[in-house]
Amino acid sequence: MSRATNEKTISKTLPVLLHNMSTYGFSLPKLRALNIVSLLAFVIGMLVAKPDLADIFYDHPTFLTPATWVMSLFWGLELLLLSAFVTVQYGDDLNELIGEGVGVWFVVANTLISVWIYFWVCRFCS
Repeated sequence: MSRATNEKTISKTLPVLLHNMSTYGFSLPKLRALNIVSLLAFVIGMLVAKPDLADIFYDHPTFLTPATWVMSLFWGLELLLLSAFVTVQYGDDLNELIGEGVGVWFVVANTLISVWIYFWVCRFCS
């Protein structure tokens, strides 16, 4: 097979592969529901975690540790933007973006952040 044929084959199969990976067979209503559930689990996990993130933050000060207001701004902005995404995902013009673009990756990202916070708060890494 020539290089040009290989490139054509890859260019035809890659979008199909990525589409299949992004949805994992979930329908659009299920993806939207999973997005909401994952965000709620993330927020509840942050609120329930004891000791909370600020306690651990103060236990390990370094020269690179940002100011408290910076961390509050970061987490507040992140939660605001995540909530905005979950809210606007119901727009009809976003069906393709949610179904084919974002897919389950929003759920995966929220899950990984929640797991990271859990392990960091419970100090499993040290």
